[in-house]
Amino acid sequence: MAAYGRWAGEIVGQVSADPVMVVGHSLGAAVALAAKPGPQISGLVLVSPAGLSRACLTPALFGVTLPWLAALTAGRSQALLRYMSGQTRGMAGADHMLAEWMTLVARHSRTSLAPLPLPEPIVRRWAGTSVVVATRAEDRFYPPARIDRPARTLLDADVVTVPGPGHLGPHEGPALLPALLGRLRPSKGTAR
Repeated sequence: MAAYGRWAGEIVGQVSADPVMVVGHSLGAAVALAAKPGPQISGLVLVSPAGLSRACLTPALFGVTLPWLAALTAGRSQALLRYMSGQTRGMAGADHMLAEWMTLVARHSRTSLAPLPLPEPIVRRWAGTSVVVATRAEDRFYPPARIDRPARTLLDADVVTVPGPGHLGPHEGPALLPALLGRLRPSKGTAR
């Protein structure tokens, strides 16, 4: 995770000469937290964040993940995505591309699975930065009850609970990210 954090910091420095707001979803949130705080990052939006706590690992999750990893089919990718989104029925047509992407991920890369929580000193570095932490009310990996305490104690941030099921909030509700970005308070010396 430290290498990903260094990489994210390097990218931020190349994207803009002005401070930026970094958005991380799931594993991307852990990468954002692993980056080094500094004047180039004016705020963080962490959605269904890994890195603050352990993920909820259930037999049902293993029941869809292990077959997906062992023998790829579009059906197994769809089953994993249904679990992640909290759906119990077939996927909508728009999610067909996401299922294809999940199949490609498993076929051409090695998944890291859910990371362990980052060490407290790493997370606490962000306590002086404007941070918004959000998750869906029924997120299967990082529900509000699982991330509320570390968000409050390590980041001095409340958890925004977004109604609905699923871990794929930014994909299923694209308006979520602009709304969360609007909640960031300007850091000292930073224009919004």
